[in-house]
Amino acid sequence: MKFENVSIKNLESAEKYVEKLMQSEKIFQKEYVEEHIFIGLQRSGQEEIEKQNTEFDGIEKYLYIRINTEGGAFITAKVNQSYWEKAEVSVQEAWSLAKKNTNKESFVMGLAEYITKKYGKDMATMLFPNQTPFYVVTNKSEYKGASAILNKKMLSEFGRKYNINKVVVIPSSIHEMLILSADILELERMEELTKMVQDVNANEVLVREQLSDRAYILDI
Repeated sequence: MKFENVSIKNLESAEKYVEKLMQSEKIFQKEYVEEHIFIGLQRSGQEEIEKQNTEFDGIEKYLYIRINTEGGAFITAKVNQSYWEKAEVSVQEAWSLAKKNTNKESFVMGLAEYITKKYGKDMATMLFPNQTPFYVVTNKSEYKGASAILNKKMLSEFGRKYNINKVVVIPSSIHEMLILSADILELERMEELTKMVQDVNANEVLVREQLSDRAYILDI
C-alpha cells in the first residue's frame, strides 16, 4: 500500500489508526474492500501500482483504498501489486467494486450552481454575471473526484437531459473535471481551451494534482 494523503488534523492518531488496521489485516478483507475501494485518475507515468489506461490520452486510472478515521476524516492509499498477495478479492473484482463505489458518489452540476453551493450566490454572481456553459464533474467529497468522468451512465443521463451528445472535457485537476457542450464550440477554440489548461496548470494547480495539458472531446 502506498499512503499518500491525510485528510485529518491529528496526523499521529491517523498513523496509529492505520498501523492498527494493517496489523489486523482488516484492510485486505473482502467486506472492507467492498466499501472502501475507489478509482482515481492521474497523469500517466511509471508508478508501480494497480492501474489501467483511459480513453483520455496521457491520463491513467488506478485503484485506491479510502480509510475512514474518526470525525469523518480519511486517508487514501494507492493499491500496489503486493496488495494482492493478501487481498480476499481478485484484481478483476476489485476494479468492479471500485467502479461501483466511484459511480455512486459522482455527480455533474452546472458550474454557477456549484460555486453558489460552495461559496454563496454573491461569489457565483461575481464570477459569472452571465450564464456559463460549463459543468463540474466530481464526487461528493470533492477529493479525487475527476474519476467521476468515467461514469458513463451519469453522463448519458446528463446528455439526454440537456440534448447533448458530445462534450469538451477540461481536466481541471485530479479532483474534478469541467465539461461543456461541444456543439457550441468552434473547432479552433479547442486550442484556446488547451492553452487555458496549460496556463492553469502552470499557475494554480500543484504538479502532483495535474492530470493533463490538453482538452478532450468525448461522446456521451
